[in-house]
Amino acid sequence: MAVMSVSRVAPAPSTRPGARSGARAPSRGPGPSSSFSGRGSRRCAPLRARYGMTLGEWCDENGEYGDKLLEEWYDPDRTVEEVTRGNRVYKGLWRCSAGCTKDGEAFTWEATVGHRTNSERPRGCPGCARKSPTDQNNLLQWCQDNGEHGRKLIEEWAEPTLAMKDVTPGSTKKLSWRCLAGCTEDGEAITWEASPNNRTGSLRTGCPGCAGKSPTDQHNLLQWCQDNGEHGRKLIEEWAEPTLAMKDVTPGSEKKMSWRCSAGCKEDGEPFTWEARVHDRTGSDRTGCPGCSPSTPISLQKRLGKVAR
Repeated sequence: MAVMSVSRVAPAPSTRPGARSGARAPSRGPGPSSSFSGRGSRRCAPLRARYGMTLGEWCDENGEYGDKLLEEWYDPDRTVEEVTRGNRVYKGLWRCSAGCTKDGEAFTWEATVGHRTNSERPRGCPGCARKSPTDQNNLLQWCQDNGEHGRKLIEEWAEPTLAMKDVTPGSTKKLSWRCLAGCTEDGEAITWEASPNNRTGSLRTGCPGCAGKSPTDQHNLLQWCQDNGEHGRKLIEEWAEPTLAMKDVTPGSEKKMSWRCSAGCKEDGEPFTWEARVHDRTGSDRTGCPGCSPSTPISLQKRLGKVAR
């Protein structure tokens, strides 16, 4: 009897959406970092038992959301069969399927597989969540949609290394702005730092120079003193702060500064010095040298030699 040989046909390769033909060959090294080369592999069986199913298998069992992950998987180096569903080390590349674009192309981002398959708080596209700038949601687009205030922000933008289209309106990162209302410092337009969310939110902030919160050429303690006659001249004479010039302080500053008595109070032979907040010396309830005050404590009077020790 003649014996017939039977030839076996190799199975067709997987056509799963996430298994792209251009993927990098998986590592063959031992240990947890090894990739799965396919389902049912004896070599991978111990790893599969320890680390669980592949992303492709997980997506097959998770309906519409699994289909969404298969559609969004865009990693150039690994297929969905080469990462485990709970992997929290390898950051895969994903592409938004909901319409977010960046510079006209579908928005892409990196995230670990485990963060996308987490049952409690799975993470999605950061563009859709308005956490990353996209063509649909960025600071420039917000300004163009928000009339006069938006146009003002475009003019005041002074960040040297970042374009407005690459920032979200709700960003908390501090960026540079330049006053257009005339505030100057040392002859140049004043610049300051503020986060976009503080400039676009309901409690919007503006130039701190215009608000009197930062010293400018137009608004500083020296200028105030020059505009306030005898009392101003006295403060100039009594200023004793060693590390700060009067032009670098606002008249309403809450910071304590050093002052030196100009009326003759001495301590150990030197003019008496004390600390007082700037606004306490420029406000309506002005204070002066505590040694000159009629209510000077006896202990201070003794130190100043005004009474016997």
